[in-house]
Amino acid sequence: QQIALALHNYHDVYNSFPPAITYSADGQPLHSWRVLLLPYLDQQGLYGQYDLNEPWNGPGNSQLLMRMPPVYACPSGIPAMGVTHYAVPVGNKTMFPPDRGVRMSEITDGTSNTLMVVETHGSGLNWMAPVDLPSGAGMPETQPTTPSSLHSGGFQAAFADGSVRFLGNTLAPASLDALLNRAAGDLVAPDDR
Repeated sequence: QQIALALHNYHDVYNSFPPAITYSADGQPLHSWRVLLLPYLDQQGLYGQYDLNEPWNGPGNSQLLMRMPPVYACPSGIPAMGVTHYAVPVGNKTMFPPDRGVRMSEITDGTSNTLMVVETHGSGLNWMAPVDLPSGAGMPETQPTTPSSLHSGGFQAAFADGSVRFLGNTLAPASLDALLNRAAGDLVAPDDR
C-alpha cells in the first residue's frame, strides 16, 4: 500500500508514473523505479546519497545496497540484505512500458482493473537493479519471470487505483493478462480474481 501511494504521489508531481527503468544516452539501463520513488517513501536522505550520474551498480551506488528501505521487503519473508520482493510488470501494454512513464489517462481499462506492482520471491532481486517482470512479446527474459509469494495460495498485488488485493494462484492466465494490460478493454470480472 505504501508503494502504491508513493507511485500516486510521484504521478501528482510529474503527471506520469515513473518509468520502470531509466537509460543512458547509449541505451544502457541506469536506474530503477524503486530508486526514483525514494523521495515519496520518506527516504529523501537516501535519495540524496544516490548518484544519478552513475549506474545503479556503480562504485558509489553499490555502497547503498544494504540501506534498502524496509517497505521493499515482504514483512512475511526472511530478510535478505538488499533483496526486494516487489516488482512491476514491464511491457508495452502494461503500466510500465520499457521506455517511459505512463499517465493516468492512459489506463483506459480502469485503475481498479490494472495491475501496478506484484510480489516476487526467490529471485534475489537487488532493490536498486533496473530489473522487473517482463510481460509481453519482445521483452527480455530476465528474472524474476512471474509473480510469486510466501503466502499460501497466491500473491499480493497493488492496482493502479492504489488498492492492494490478494490474487490466487488459480487465476486464469487470460485473466492475469487482462489485468496486466492497461488499455485493452478486456475487463476481468471480480469472480475471476
